[in-house]
Amino acid sequence: MYVKCGRYDDAQSLLPGICGNDTITWNAMIAGCAQNSDYNRALHWFQKMKSIQCKMDDATYIGLLSACGHGGCVEEGFSHFNTMGHDDINPTVGHYNCLVDILGRVGCLSEAMSLLESIPFQVNLTGWTSLLDHCKAHGNRVLAQKCYNYLILCDSSYSSGYALMSSIH
Repeated sequence: MYVKCGRYDDAQSLLPGICGNDTITWNAMIAGCAQNSDYNRALHWFQKMKSIQCKMDDATYIGLLSACGHGGCVEEGFSHFNTMGHDDINPTVGHYNCLVDILGRVGCLSEAMSLLESIPFQVNLTGWTSLLDHCKAHGNRVLAQKCYNYLILCDSSYSSGYALMSSIH
């Protein structure tokens, strides 16, 4: 709660009593920093988590990659993604969706589309919706139409695609 409100000092004061090697608490710290677009602080908590040899999990890296997206840290995001294997974490669709978000936020829409088309997961409504939303933000109607077409092919009852496309037009 404290981290989500940006009250890092208050959150940190609670850590000695509750944290230790508790992955969930560390992940909450990293994810809270991501929500506040504070990549540097998320990285700090990530490195501190590593230094005490706390076990990382999928959520650890999703929080860190999300912080990269909110902070506009493209190179850092891909670097962290590429080192996940060192912590025995296999990329999931959620990790790839974070990369799509990282690219989309900085306007690298074609690269995000190429990534979505190449990932080893078949149906990825979240990734395509994210890219469609970034197409809206960056005014790319042509790519938005491609994303929308893909969403409708995957699930014609998926209302988010209709709502986003309506707001684009």
